[in-house]
Amino acid sequence: MKSENLVFQQFCQRIIATLQEDDINTFSSLKDDEDRIRYLYKCGNVDVNKTPTEKCLESAKAEKEKGNSFYSKKNLKNAIVCYSKGIIICPQDSDSSKELLAILAANRSAVLYEMNKTEEAIRDIEYALEDAKCPKNILYKLYIRKGKCLLAQQDKEAATLAFEKARDFLSEASLKESALNDRKKEIADSLKIAQNINCNKNVKSNRNNPELNFPRNKKFNGAHSLVDFSEDVDQGRFAVAKEDLPVGTVVVEEKPFCSVLAKDYHTKNCQNCIKSVKLPIACPRCSSVVFCSLECRDNALDGFHSRECEMLPSLIQSAASVNCAMALRLITCRDLNYFRNFKNLNNLPECEKKNFEFFNHIYSLCRHEEQRQPGDFLLYTAMALFLLKLLMLTDYFGNVQNDSLSDTKAFVGSLILRFLQILQFNSHELSELQPEPLDTQSGKKSCVSVDIGGALYPTLALFNHSCEPSIVRYNIGNRIVARLIKSVKKGDIIYENYGPMYTTDPKLNRQKYLKDRYWFICKCIPCEENWPLYEEMDPSCLKIPCKTNSCKNYVIADDKLDPFKNCPNCGAVNTSNILNALKMLQGVDSYLNDGEAHFKRMEFKKAISYFLSAMKIYHLHTVPPFPDYIKVQQRLRTCIVHMGNKYNELLDE
Repeated sequence: MKSENLVFQQFCQRIIATLQEDDINTFSSLKDDEDRIRYLYKCGNVDVNKTPTEKCLESAKAEKEKGNSFYSKKNLKNAIVCYSKGIIICPQDSDSSKELLAILAANRSAVLYEMNKTEEAIRDIEYALEDAKCPKNILYKLYIRKGKCLLAQQDKEAATLAFEKARDFLSEASLKESALNDRKKEIADSLKIAQNINCNKNVKSNRNNPELNFPRNKKFNGAHSLVDFSEDVDQGRFAVAKEDLPVGTVVVEEKPFCSVLAKDYHTKNCQNCIKSVKLPIACPRCSSVVFCSLECRDNALDGFHSRECEMLPSLIQSAASVNCAMALRLITCRDLNYFRNFKNLNNLPECEKKNFEFFNHIYSLCRHEEQRQPGDFLLYTAMALFLLKLLMLTDYFGNVQNDSLSDTKAFVGSLILRFLQILQFNSHELSELQPEPLDTQSGKKSCVSVDIGGALYPTLALFNHSCEPSIVRYNIGNRIVARLIKSVKKGDIIYENYGPMYTTDPKLNRQKYLKDRYWFICKCIPCEENWPLYEEMDPSCLKIPCKTNSCKNYVIADDKLDPFKNCPNCGAVNTSNILNALKMLQGVDSYLNDGEAHFKRMEFKKAISYFLSAMKIYHLHTVPPFPDYIKVQQRLRTCIVHMGNKYNELLDE
């Protein structure tokens, strides 16, 4: 990484370098985050500079001309790329620049229409018509194009309205009489076609997965009603099954309290919903972000992006981490008055205190402050100061720009410092499936899950780790879905995974990673029982649960196939249990064959049902770990992840 992109790191180093030994000793004695902010702000006077946004009318015009050239040669994909670049960098601060933006969007809609992307073309037409800055002489073209797109979608009423508007705007077109008559006939013929449509628009099937419609926990709305949360001294808070939950159950589906994109994805994915973007909608003021729709743009501009816009280029260029960006987003998603009221929460009426219950849950998440060393606090405080100074470059604290640290600024700085500590242990990655290079030998396509940002999920943050997790996670936009990849019995803890897996990572490596990264010693069953790695497992050694309900032990069915085995724990003879288990396991093959066939055809939803059936049999008649169980579970995990975010292949088709 180039040195000029290490602004964040250099700031932290410089501010710490200004401290004398007495300063460090005094800082180490501080017990309050706000005091830490105040002290380091006073001692380390290091400035943060604002990076200007990059909008350029001439560059946008050049991209339009390049796009037109590609379009004339029927190089449609490159035409879209150029129009999109022009849209992102086009200023929106004058009538002429807004007109150029409208033309760029209109031109892109023409390309999309030619590619038979009717839904996308309609969205761009609406983008071009926004703010009434589109040249009047092309309005009729846009409405004709919109009408034809709607005809293709069998939307009788909307198509008719579009063609009628096209007819109304013909007078603005300054067409010669022959061309005008041709257009009038085209519109009249299109209106007749619209009137002959029998139905009014094809009703699209509900895209929401039905499994996401489940009864919700009353206190933690993101969780299933059959998931409860407990707490003890050793484990902190954790999730527990209130009843038996079968494999495949969605136990969490929630939106984040905040989410951010990693540096490399700010102009590849929507800043608001995180979805992959190939047809960007631009921010009116900066070229640092893109949006997937006018709705997402407006939501962001009504909230966090209105407060981040002018400082975001500086944040991106600083090379600050995703967690740093999230700590700042936790502030910018609320106005300053919200935090003033939070600071004085005890003085608010009871009815107003309810507005802060959800935020208070975030504020109270684990941060292990009692284990944190003074040097760690010093680094985190320097990080918080950098983010606070970025915020001070905006009008977040009002129109008055000064370097003084008011009580309000100090409090906001202390919140940023606290959030940095919380996010270290509670944030989750945002993921997206992206295509890998085509396998030239097999001709098969494959995908890999890539981290594209981070998010804070209040409910999922309460789940503890196991090296044999109960769930697999995936994102739909910036929402998170957690689905069981093993059945869970009533009263059992529902575990997620913080990274290392018992199947691929040796115990010592897992323990070291979790201790260094999350500050705990893992005591999950695979760690306590020292389960073997997948490659070390004996495929002939099958564990079958004891038939005694109160016994949690098992008997081993090996190559000797001796059915007369006593449970080493309770002594029960498991003859019938072993024979029944072996019989049931023979039926797994048919599920696996069908599931694998669908998997190879990339029919993941269909494959899931077969792999779930196999896993239910394994749950009833075996005890992990063993290789076949792991292979099926991994197939199930892969299929479920394909229900989540995917790279937009619009221009790759």
